[in-house]
Amino acid sequence: MFTITMLPARQGDCLWIEYGDESEATPHRILIDCGTSSTYDKALKAHLEALGPDLYIDLFIVTHIDTDHIGGVLELLENPPAGLRIGQVWFNAWRHLEPDALDLLGPIDGEILSVQLDRTGWKWNTSFRQKGHAAAVRSSGPLRSYRLPGSMTLTLLSPGAEQLRRLRDNWETVIRQEGLAPGEPSTRLREKAARKGVKLDFLGPADPVRAWADAETDLDETPANGSTIAVLAEREEEDGTTKSCLLAGDAYAPVLAAGIQRLAEERGEPRLRVDAFKLPHHGSRRNVTRELLKGVDCRRYLFSSDGTIYKHPDPEAVARVILYGGPRPILTFNYRTKFTEPWANPAYLRRHRYSVEFGDGSATVTL
Repeated sequence: MFTITMLPARQGDCLWIEYGDESEATPHRILIDCGTSSTYDKALKAHLEALGPDLYIDLFIVTHIDTDHIGGVLELLENPPAGLRIGQVWFNAWRHLEPDALDLLGPIDGEILSVQLDRTGWKWNTSFRQKGHAAAVRSSGPLRSYRLPGSMTLTLLSPGAEQLRRLRDNWETVIRQEGLAPGEPSTRLREKAARKGVKLDFLGPADPVRAWADAETDLDETPANGSTIAVLAEREEEDGTTKSCLLAGDAYAPVLAAGIQRLAEERGEPRLRVDAFKLPHHGSRRNVTRELLKGVDCRRYLFSSDGTIYKHPDPEAVARVILYGGPRPILTFNYRTKFTEPWANPAYLRRHRYSVEFGDGSATVTL
């Protein structure tokens, strides 16, 4: 049995191959490319989910970095079906274009995919002598063949070393024009990934809260956000106590921190005491800093976003609140989304001693 299915991928390719003996309980599988960015949601995801919760693909080949072949790959790795396992990936990234790799023989999307693949832990280009070498045809000698489980043999016919050298030159030109360094994950790359709907995590440990909280971050420099009117709202209650909420809009963290410090000094307090802090810029890592949080004495933190477009709140911002927002902080999210739901992880809650609340788009907090 050997079948090839061309899934609907508009102008791109998304090929599903199954093979094996009729006596086998499940066939062997090869996935080649994933079409455009819309292919995954419109065709491939349902195809994969229909195969059941224990989904194993022997080989996943990403042929090259054109968006009509790689676009859907980014979506697949951003939102994989439950139970997906991959035996090995073949994909030539920047690291495989180094001269020593070639001797053995959309860049932006390629950089993003490289980070995603590192995060999965899947075997990557390990068929080619060792990880770190390109899938490339040798300039002399017999063509190499690669044996897969289930008596399938693949013989590599393209690319050659010269084609990969040309790709390397083009890759570097495009990446540097975008203000990036080839093969080096950065905040700027993460921002570009976010515009494609991909949430990059460069870290990958089982409990990344500490690493997120301490990650270096570029500060917000958007002129409109810098002009934000941020205020401390206070009300004296009938019993003589004062209830307060810091309402930060999209304010710059350093500007807000300076105002907080100035007010605390005027009041003779080491930190500004507030009952609630509606965090700036919907929980953006560029506006919620350790320095900002260390300036307040607060227990309850409010996050306002459904994650549309910018995927807020950022994990770095939430982690900073958990670790630097004082003892036993309470996190109130007005939406329960894929960006906020992970913070209800029981292991995180126990280990870091915080609590979470979710609204349904609306969330009311009584001080």
